[in-house]
Amino acid sequence: MILIILSELGRLSLIAATSLLLSHSVTRQRIPSKAITNGIAMGTYKHASMLCFAALSILTLGFLLNDYGLRTVWLNSHTELPMMFKMTNVLGSPQGSWLLWTTLTTSAAYHAMRQAKRDDVNLDGTILTITLLIFCLYGLFLANPFIRLLPIAPDNGVDLNPLLQDPAFLIHPPCLYLGTSALLIPYTLVMSLRMNHASKHETIVLRIKQWSLWSWGWLTLGITLGSWWAYRELGWGGWWFWDPVENAALMPWLAVTALIHACMHRSVNIYWLSITASLTYITNLLGILITRSGILVSVHSFAIDTHKGLLHLLLIIWIIGYTFWHQRHIWTTNTTKGHTNHGLIRQHHILLTMTVVIAVGTVYPLIAQSLTQSKMVVGSGYYEQVLMPFNFLLIWSLHRQHRQIRYSQSFAFATGLITTFCIHNIAAASWQVSQIPHLAVLTLLFGSFYMQIISYIVNRKQKTMHIAHGLLLLLGIAISCNMHYEKIGINDVSKDQEIKIGPLRVSLGSTSVQQGPNYVAEIIPVVIRSKERTITTQPEIRYYAHRAMIKSVTAIKSLWIGDVYTSIMKNQDTSITARIYFKPLQWLFWILGCALGIVGLSSALRINTQHDQRIDTT
Repeated sequence: MILIILSELGRLSLIAATSLLLSHSVTRQRIPSKAITNGIAMGTYKHASMLCFAALSILTLGFLLNDYGLRTVWLNSHTELPMMFKMTNVLGSPQGSWLLWTTLTTSAAYHAMRQAKRDDVNLDGTILTITLLIFCLYGLFLANPFIRLLPIAPDNGVDLNPLLQDPAFLIHPPCLYLGTSALLIPYTLVMSLRMNHASKHETIVLRIKQWSLWSWGWLTLGITLGSWWAYRELGWGGWWFWDPVENAALMPWLAVTALIHACMHRSVNIYWLSITASLTYITNLLGILITRSGILVSVHSFAIDTHKGLLHLLLIIWIIGYTFWHQRHIWTTNTTKGHTNHGLIRQHHILLTMTVVIAVGTVYPLIAQSLTQSKMVVGSGYYEQVLMPFNFLLIWSLHRQHRQIRYSQSFAFATGLITTFCIHNIAAASWQVSQIPHLAVLTLLFGSFYMQIISYIVNRKQKTMHIAHGLLLLLGIAISCNMHYEKIGINDVSKDQEIKIGPLRVSLGSTSVQQGPNYVAEIIPVVIRSKERTITTQPEIRYYAHRAMIKSVTAIKSLWIGDVYTSIMKNQDTSITARIYFKPLQWLFWILGCALGIVGLSSALRINTQHDQRIDTT
């Protein structure tokens, strides 16, 4: 009975939040004073976020108390599921994750309205209120986590998807939700420019930059941890597969990167600022449509009912229409006069173009499938070949950005060429003509990285920009080396047999069985011998009885030069297919990605602190 009362309290909290936003959307148009309207809006968003948080806490309590009368808990939990996954299991369910996303978005709206009041800025509450209302209505009618199974609750649950039973699952989704939920605020601020006097435009642009950096930092952390999860869980030896749902996170990341560059121009073109902010939020909504509409089937996907995507599609159409209506008022207005940084403009346009290229590759197969009823896949070849010229232009733009420093370009390029020669001579067995494009890109990456170091030493005014660009270039170097110098071996091997994979000799060790909390693991050691050393890894095959699923768990031995990555799969003839990869500099990916995210978040917090101190002093 107590569990039923708790679930009904959660449902009532969700209804109350929706009612608050609905009443505010109706009454705000009848209040003549903007100051009063903004004050009421701030209170509405505050209480709506508190009610959503209360509903989220009650749902989490339902997972902890094993309330299998709740359909959401029944589908995604089990009595034997480890406690750490029960505590965060709202992330693994479509309804719980949507409730979390709604809670974070309403909280961001409250903080944005609070900042607007402090800055004496009028914020476009229409966008915020209607968007939040649509989110709550969707959560109430199409993704309600408090639907009960009647008349009798089951004794146990179905269990969480084994692919989601991973430590990365605990932190990867919250980071993405924190990043995507904050993207509503830059779009709202841009749409609010026409409501404010030109003297307030500088403050609004500063707030756009702050929220964009905040979102960018969380998205960077989320994408990095997501690729770490894919690398460890999927057993293919890769970390990025150009899956539509991966692209759904990458598109807003590229667009918000362009938005940050648009805010850094000394002469801010409000027209381009509006286009960039709109594209950022539209790609964000497009990602939600892909993951929650049921258009595709993926481990990332959160729905199987395509009719639920109609509301997301209508929201995208409304945002596009509102943006076009807004564009009539702001064609080419500049907030300030001054010198324009052409390097930043080039980077901004290149990033926007890359976003559109990825959007086309992601959406086109889905549209073709709905029209022709035949499946179409856009593979990695499209993205790699089409994006390569833009990657080259982006790196060249970073290289040319500091050309005013005398002799620096020649020195940086020469040093990059020498570094590339040394690395290739060590990592590659031979020199081939087909390797020239890779060597050219690697040379340019190293040259641009050395240019950032030189510029940082000479000009310390933009430390954060130099650090961020330097980390991105190092990440590009690690990716380039990883793609071109990795070594792969896939062979069938039986017990008491030793096979050769290139210069390596591979054999299997003694099999052991281990009982996990909700699975049985068969551990099959893989012994890899070379002339220099012997490495033993312990990949597993886990059997999840409650889900009737088998999962291959990879074993990764990290060395300072890279990872030795092994995964196994049982064949019908009792032999084992062993996948063995050497992934150069793989560990560097995760360090650089997390460092980039921390740089973005610290920059956003610093901007907020400095601006608040400036207001206090005046």
